[in-house]
Amino acid sequence: MSYQGFSAIFNISEEVTFSIFITLYSQITMKFTPLEVTVITDRPEECIVECSCQFYTDEMVEKYGDYNKTDETIIEIWEGQERKVYSEEKVWDSCSKVYHHLEKYRTLPELDEIDKMVLDDCISGSTMDRCSDESPQYGGKVRAAAIRVIDKLEKLGVKFSWAERWYS
Repeated sequence: MSYQGFSAIFNISEEVTFSIFITLYSQITMKFTPLEVTVITDRPEECIVECSCQFYTDEMVEKYGDYNKTDETIIEIWEGQERKVYSEEKVWDSCSKVYHHLEKYRTLPELDEIDKMVLDDCISGSTMDRCSDESPQYGGKVRAAAIRVIDKLEKLGVKFSWAERWYS
């Protein structure tokens, strides 16, 4: 698809269209190494769903049940902060799409908000930082791969909630 095609589709300013084009082009062409794919996909999908779809307050559990079974993202107030509780089905679908694409092509599909949240959870919630217990050398390789993944994903608009632990 050409740059002009994006302009016609989005019918927005040339500057914004170019930004969208660069982001989509980066997603299509950005490859991940086998170790980087392992770092991302090491997080079990069940853990991602549990952390992002489960309600924490009794009020919301009474209203919706333990998990968000709706098609919408619901805002919950927990410990004085707003937190998004994502649709369980949409998170399962996103995990499947992202993991399959990474494992088969070592690239990412076009990312939406839920895909970006899943990728944040893969890195921020990963336990691969403990791999140095196995071997300091392997731990160093995993840490370096995680930092490369964070840099790549930030270029695609993923915002991390707890990635700084990889830098310490």
